[in-house]
Amino acid sequence: MEYYVALSGEKVGPLTQFKLVEMLRDGEVSADQKVWHRGMDGWLPISEVPSLKPVVKRLGDREDEKDADPPPLPDPVVSKKRVAVATEVRPLTRFWARYFDYTIVAVLVVIFSDFEMPPIDPELSIADLITRYEEIFRSGELRALAEMQFYALLMWHVIEGIMISVFGTTPGKALFGIHVVTGGGSKVPVLIGIYRSFLVYILGLGLFYFPLITFVTMALSFFRLLSHGICPWDQLLKLRVKHPPLSFGRILLAVAAFITLMTLQYLNFS
Repeated sequence: MEYYVALSGEKVGPLTQFKLVEMLRDGEVSADQKVWHRGMDGWLPISEVPSLKPVVKRLGDREDEKDADPPPLPDPVVSKKRVAVATEVRPLTRFWARYFDYTIVAVLVVIFSDFEMPPIDPELSIADLITRYEEIFRSGELRALAEMQFYALLMWHVIEGIMISVFGTTPGKALFGIHVVTGGGSKVPVLIGIYRSFLVYILGLGLFYFPLITFVTMALSFFRLLSHGICPWDQLLKLRVKHPPLSFGRILLAVAAFITLMTLQYLNFS
């Protein structure tokens, strides 16, 4: 459901309920300020909207000044056609942060394993090259490397949960300025952090080893995050993910970090 809030005589929105609750919690709006959503006859104070009353009861009324006269109601036809999008979330940023963490795990496994990629004769024909790669991928060493990657990834999710509990972030999340906190803004308990990590691995990435399932779960998570402003696991565990806008310097740092990881992996294979 989309909400519009009246601030200084202007309508602000559309906002998801998640964002509106966050603004209430942070004191950006008060329970006396007026909101409207499709289906309402007119503007009402937040404290009188049935769907928001439980939230106001939990958070308590704010003592902010009442807002000015509300602006004209938004065009219901436009609102009806509009697709709800939570612009405050950044699913691609969160994806790259997780991918960076997974890449660290993959690179460390390659570095500390005894696996060596056999040299390939550049003069081989395409058919012979494909046959050669098939032989490599069927080799016992490569299967052993894949098993190491699998168990390392499982171990990583325990480590990730602990890091989120202690630091509120992981190397990949820190690279993009992302932090995970409870609904009240405090640190995440260790067990909750580990539970969240495995929920993301299962519900968000489809275990990561089944391409079709992974594609479906990632697509569902992507559109759920855009439309609701929160992923199922964070809603279930009552957690919040904070991610400020990316600066140009942070983007350059992320690119450099990815290049460094890829270079380390290439040097080990070569």
